[in-house]
Amino acid sequence: MFVEDKRRPRSWRPHARRAALALRWLLSVLVLSADASTIKVMMIHNAAERNAGWKEGFHDFFVPFINNTNERSFIMQQGQMYKITSILCEIDLSNDALSKVQGCVNDANAEDVDAIVVGSSVHNIDIKNAAELLGIPNLHCSGGNPLSWGGGHPHAFGLHLPFPWYTRGPLRQASLSNLSTVLIIRDFDSEFSRVSALASAEWSRSSNLRVIGPTEKWCQKWATETGCLVRAGRCQCGSASEFDALGYRYHLYDLPSFYQVIESNVVEAGFDSRAEFLSPKLVRFVEGIIEDVREQGADPDIVVNWLTSARSGLMAMRTKQVNYKMHLGQPSVPGTAWNGYESYWPDGTPALGQHEALYNVGSGQWHKDMEFQDPYFTSTGDMLLRYLQATGKHPTYDAAACVAAGISLVYSLEGYGQSLLAMNKSQRREEIRESLGRIHVETIFGTISFGWNGQNRGRSTVNWQIFENNVTRTLLPVESASAQFRIPAPSWDARLGCPNGTYASGTILATECIPCQEGTYRNRPSPPLEFTQCEPCGPNRGTLPGQRGVVECELCPAGTENVSGICQKCPLGTFRSNAVGGCLPCAAESYADELGMEQCKPCPSNSFQLATGQTYCLCELGTYKDPDDPSLGATRQCLSCADFLINSTTLYAGSTDNSSCICPHGKFYHRPYSNSQIAFCKDCLGGLICPGGRDGSKHQAPLQDSGFAAGQPAYLGAEPPYVIECNSLISCSKGLPLGQCPENSVGKACEACKPDHYDDGGLCKSCMGSTYAVWPLIVALIFCIVVLVIVYKFATKVDRSSRDAVATILFSTGLIVATLQAFPAFSKVEVQWIEPLKTLKGVFAFLTFDLTMIRPGCWMGERNAFTSYLFAILVYPASCAFFCSVLGFAKYVLKKDITLNDLINVNGLILSESLALSSLSVRPFKCVGNPDSTSSMANDRGTICWTSGTHQAMVALALVPILGGVLPFMSVMIWAVTQYGRRVARPGGVKFVKRWAFAFARFNASGCYFALVVVLRDFIIGVSPAVFVSFNELLFLIYVLTLASYATLQARIWPWKTSMANFLDSGLALTLVTTVVLGSTLLNFDVARGTVVIQILSMIGFILVSTALLAVIGMVAYRTYKPSKTYGIFLSHHKLGAAVLCRWLKMLLGAIVKDRIFLDSDDVSKLDAIIDVCACDCENVVVIMTSETLKRMWCAAEIAAAWAGHTNIVLVSCDGNGFSQELIHVLPQLWTEEQQATLADSGIVMSIVEQAYDSLLHQVPIELRRRGAKEYEHLTVARSVVSECKGLSLFMLTRLQKTQRVNSFGHTGMTSSTLGLDLTNHSLLMLGDLDTPESGCCCRIIQILLQGKMQEAVLVQNVIKDVDSYEMLVARFQGVRAVLVILTQGMLHHPSFAGALAACPEECIPKLVPVKADESFTYPDPTFFEHLADGRIFSEEVLADLETDFEGVRAIYSRLFNVLALKFSSHGSAHIQATEIMVMTARLLPMLEDKYSSAQESAERASSMERLKTFLSSRGSGSGQAGTPEIRRIPTNAELVVDGYSSQDATESALDSAGSAGEISIDTDTIKQMMVKEEI
Repeated sequence: MFVEDKRRPRSWRPHARRAALALRWLLSVLVLSADASTIKVMMIHNAAERNAGWKEGFHDFFVPFINNTNERSFIMQQGQMYKITSILCEIDLSNDALSKVQGCVNDANAEDVDAIVVGSSVHNIDIKNAAELLGIPNLHCSGGNPLSWGGGHPHAFGLHLPFPWYTRGPLRQASLSNLSTVLIIRDFDSEFSRVSALASAEWSRSSNLRVIGPTEKWCQKWATETGCLVRAGRCQCGSASEFDALGYRYHLYDLPSFYQVIESNVVEAGFDSRAEFLSPKLVRFVEGIIEDVREQGADPDIVVNWLTSARSGLMAMRTKQVNYKMHLGQPSVPGTAWNGYESYWPDGTPALGQHEALYNVGSGQWHKDMEFQDPYFTSTGDMLLRYLQATGKHPTYDAAACVAAGISLVYSLEGYGQSLLAMNKSQRREEIRESLGRIHVETIFGTISFGWNGQNRGRSTVNWQIFENNVTRTLLPVESASAQFRIPAPSWDARLGCPNGTYASGTILATECIPCQEGTYRNRPSPPLEFTQCEPCGPNRGTLPGQRGVVECELCPAGTENVSGICQKCPLGTFRSNAVGGCLPCAAESYADELGMEQCKPCPSNSFQLATGQTYCLCELGTYKDPDDPSLGATRQCLSCADFLINSTTLYAGSTDNSSCICPHGKFYHRPYSNSQIAFCKDCLGGLICPGGRDGSKHQAPLQDSGFAAGQPAYLGAEPPYVIECNSLISCSKGLPLGQCPENSVGKACEACKPDHYDDGGLCKSCMGSTYAVWPLIVALIFCIVVLVIVYKFATKVDRSSRDAVATILFSTGLIVATLQAFPAFSKVEVQWIEPLKTLKGVFAFLTFDLTMIRPGCWMGERNAFTSYLFAILVYPASCAFFCSVLGFAKYVLKKDITLNDLINVNGLILSESLALSSLSVRPFKCVGNPDSTSSMANDRGTICWTSGTHQAMVALALVPILGGVLPFMSVMIWAVTQYGRRVARPGGVKFVKRWAFAFARFNASGCYFALVVVLRDFIIGVSPAVFVSFNELLFLIYVLTLASYATLQARIWPWKTSMANFLDSGLALTLVTTVVLGSTLLNFDVARGTVVIQILSMIGFILVSTALLAVIGMVAYRTYKPSKTYGIFLSHHKLGAAVLCRWLKMLLGAIVKDRIFLDSDDVSKLDAIIDVCACDCENVVVIMTSETLKRMWCAAEIAAAWAGHTNIVLVSCDGNGFSQELIHVLPQLWTEEQQATLADSGIVMSIVEQAYDSLLHQVPIELRRRGAKEYEHLTVARSVVSECKGLSLFMLTRLQKTQRVNSFGHTGMTSSTLGLDLTNHSLLMLGDLDTPESGCCCRIIQILLQGKMQEAVLVQNVIKDVDSYEMLVARFQGVRAVLVILTQGMLHHPSFAGALAACPEECIPKLVPVKADESFTYPDPTFFEHLADGRIFSEEVLADLETDFEGVRAIYSRLFNVLALKFSSHGSAHIQATEIMVMTARLLPMLEDKYSSAQESAERASSMERLKTFLSSRGSGSGQAGTPEIRRIPTNAELVVDGYSSQDATESALDSAGSAGEISIDTDTIKQMMVKEEI
């Protein structure tokens, strides 16, 4: 038995094949006697497709061939012979297909058939299902649809390759041939057409071909005939699921769709789409597709025609003359190989011939021209020969597929199967199935290899193309191809015959029609697909140049003549005006400068021509040829020299350029740019001298005028790059050539000197041998050192205010003078300065960082504007660094007491002279205009503003001092001034004052904000020259207004601490104003512009004054009609219960509202009209309700008056007190008839009081807890009161003028802990009773007033309640320089107070300062100390808990009252309290400055006793010794009377005598205290 060896080559040699056949025949003879086994095969043949060749290929041809003993000697398998028995089951599957199929399969099973061969292209799935149920292997000669092979039929095998591959190869080849667009049309009725179109779209995508899809308009028109839908604004035929089923990646929603038609809905009734006839309706439908494609652009390069009636589609391509390059299609008639056979209209009229299909490409499973080897046929050619002999015709590819089915069955058994003899039916069928699944062999059908789903995938599908004489040749696959692609296909013009005016051209045959070339014609059409040529034109006739496709040649028009059949234009200098003759030369005074002229042109203006046949004319004298004229002479109007160079002329006629034009005096030759052909005589620029004429062969260039410098021109005729006004007439002399400076001077404005030279009044002198080369630098260094020492002394000794103020004034004045020198108008005044004014001028300039005085050219080389500016800017940081170094040396080397405040003050002092820094910062912005319309820096005229890199760098550098110095410093100063009054009075106020001493130490307290005025003055003077640099008149006015306003403010405020400084500042300010006014007489102002400025300013001033006057009149009228009330708030209270609280609330409210607040102790002059104030003269009445307030007669009168007068009433409930119904019922019993009569005299009757109380009964009061005197809670209450009040004006920002008023108490709004204060690091400690309501408020008032006066934090310790531990108290005393002990009623009897004093360290006892703040407080007498010793005041156990004993308490009490006590009138007026605070300040300030020692304390005590004695002696009459007052002991609660002088008199005398900070007042309490000390 012969078995194929898969490892041997595919090509078998013929002699080897014959030897194998001989061997097989011999074996068959030896076993002839044995019984031959039979393999039964049933062929199911679809009779409806008999033309396909299924039955012929297998049943009629292959089975006889394989069973022929002369040829095959049967099938051999492992020594066993087999024959094939073919049982034919031929059925018509066009109807009742399922039952017929089932019958054939059942018959096969009954006949014990081993396999089934299927010859049908329809109902294959039914056959698969039936055979699969019986386990019968079935081979299908068709089966090209991959969708029908899903893997569910393991016994089914299909010979056809996947037909979606049909167009893959051609489309790839089309892409390689540079075709780009493709049109795909499919028939929705045919599954083959549907799938093939999907595949064509996929292959187009992978080959980078663009599919032309249907438009939305077409889709809407043909929806019924196509089934296409509009989705998302696009027409889509088919669905994405179809592509997904095939595993394609063509995204239908992103890419165009193919065209689709449901042929059954379009074609005529009864039309057979697979016949040889055309459907007129389908033709018209496809024509509509072509029209839709053309609306989108050009014809497609490729047409893929998958219509079932493909002939109808091809006919539409012909009628619409679609110019495609490739056409792909399918057979129209079963069994044929092509759709190019003759086609007919339904009436039998011929429609398409064979030539209409020329070069069309077809696709299929197999082609007879393919050459393959075969195990049973020698080759494909051998099989074709045998088939032709057996059937008389060539096989179709369906017949070839059935032949290959037989080969597959036989070869699988021989090559892969086992012996079938011992197997039953099922086993035989299974063996055949497995053998078929393993087959892989080359046959006449190509390589056969079944995939996992049973479909043949052994090779690629075949493509062929129809060539001449209707011959088809295979193109793909390449290994079996017989020809190559022919692209492009012939155009329809070429197929039908090229029209007139064209000729047929191509390579192998005529494929395109080309228009006749110029000079040729063709007046008849060409035969179809035949080569033709065009004919040349005859005499006197021709075509125009470039004219193609001419049917007949015409006579040449005027201006042309016949040259080789082409009507060429007449040459230059000639013309032709008619159709007869040739071209003639032009006459004189005319020319022809263009080809093909019918008439010559006359010479243009200002030109002439004497010769004939010329192409140009000549320019007359005084003119020249237009530079844009392309001819050698003049063909355009000649230009006058006067138009190019004003008032100039040429030297001769016929000038061809403007080089002969010259300029007169006062003008200069100018060209806009270097290669410009246009020039003109330009008026001399400002700052230049123009002599005119020529300098040799060149135009005379301008010269520099006096006081101006100009740059060297870049080219002849160019303007100087700059014309700059110099700062000095000396440095810029007259008559110098452009770009030259005097000797040793350099720079644009000749402002700089060469290296080793220095500027001396505008002349550059050499530093070599000069005796003055070094001393200016030495003097400048000494001057800087002196200034720095002065500044250092100021920063470290802030108490010498007079010296500081004077130094500041002088220094600022010098800076102002130096800045005024920079006034651009002043800088041009030529003044010959004499010594020492010359040196003083340089010093002033040096203060503004002008380094000219120190002659930098002698020690730093050539001066550079940027470098000089950089050095000037570095002066500030260098000074700061120097002072930091000096302070560091003093602190760490010399061990001086240098603090952070010293460092801040040093740097702040440097920055406080902001005039110099402001002027320096804006120096790059001071730009002065030049004659060349540019601007230069006023300080350095050689630096051009905004355009030069140096200036841009300086501007960028100027941002450093502006953003890092001037603006931040001004912002900080504004913040510091606005915060000053508030900060100095809160904890840490002294630290704030010392830190800002450089700004405020020079001024008195009321004028501290003047520091901001000085800064603003310096800023305006420093910045104004940069802003108004070109407006001298306005700048002069601003200077005068600024200095005059400053002088007025200074005289009005008188801010400096000393009178000398104030007088000096006023005098210097007036001097500066006078200097500016007198200096203006030397200036040359622009009168016209100055007049306009004055008028505008006068109008603005008039409008402002008029507006202000109208506003004042309106305000007066308004106040006359509706007068304002005097008070915003009236505090109604019970004096004994809430007088101190109301004082405290007034201070809190005063920081919030601007309106006046009525408090009886401050407004004693209006006590008699208090009822009227409540009713009519205040906006709000705030009732402070304590336990007795509502029961007091006058309080009730105030409330009733306010209620009756409709004044807003705000209730504040202290500790829960308020209105009640019971109170209203008992009101008549509270006051006597006399008291009620007194109220009635004032207009308040009892009924009004009851009605007012009843009305306020339900008003919700503001709750206030007085115990503890917590600042934050009280401030919250004050804000709540303000929120309920009406008609108040609130402070938005603390005004400078009201700093002392608003911040007299410096409310903190927070406790010390919340402010982040270090409670262990303080200088002033206050011990007081914060738990008792009035005492606590008294302590807060003293605290706030002291902080505002002393500018030092005062720490309050509640010794009654807030003592956590006495160790804490001891720690609290550490570092304290003064301890205020606020004495109120009951303090001495409270154990916590005694314990707090006992905890005082020994070193702090001399610092105790007692302050009597309660009139009911009594000093301890001997009886008190006796009771203390007896334990009647404190028990021994209580003192033990306080870590002390009776002796300790006695000792500390004795030490406390051994010091002269101060007094604070808690119920007094604000004026009295301020005076008493001033007395306390005088006592405390020496202690805080470490100048208060024990010795001083003793001396002070002795002095106080002497003063007391002197005071008592001066009162006279006593009953003691002469000169010694008589002192009598009286009860502590009685008034002290000394020699007939009452304590009230002493108090008033003490208050009257307290005027200065160092004076101490003496009152009766002081006398009592001193008497007690004497007795102790």
